[in-house]
Amino acid sequence: MERDVVLKLDFDNLTFEQVEDIIMNRIFVFYQFEIRPQKAIVMKTPHGYHIYIKAKTNRRLEDEDIVFIQLALGDDFKRACFNWERVRSNNGHKYGWNVLFTEHETYRAELTHRLTNKLRAMGVQK
Repeated sequence: MERDVVLKLDFDNLTFEQVEDIIMNRIFVFYQFEIRPQKAIVMKTPHGYHIYIKAKTNRRLEDEDIVFIQLALGDDFKRACFNWERVRSNNGHKYGWNVLFTEHETYRAELTHRLTNKLRAMGVQK
């Protein structure tokens, strides 16, 4: 059964080109966990970028798996530690365990299209 998954990645103190390189150099993670990206959404923050990857998978992925996958794709390691603790303790944040704070995000359409197209070109999507 096909399931929707949203991967949320936080990158601080990096250019978009560096963020893009990190994600594209870790394309193996998508193959390993049978995740097919449908769309990437790029948001500029005061310190870097938030990347949301909307995807499909036929695998059952637990919250622990999502924490690991996000970390393997380059998510901020401190955020991953907080997420891991929230998942392990069943003490989710009031907005859920997988939180990106959005008060100062700015949608970047051109970067969204660029990253989405790169993910599709890598052949991860069916």
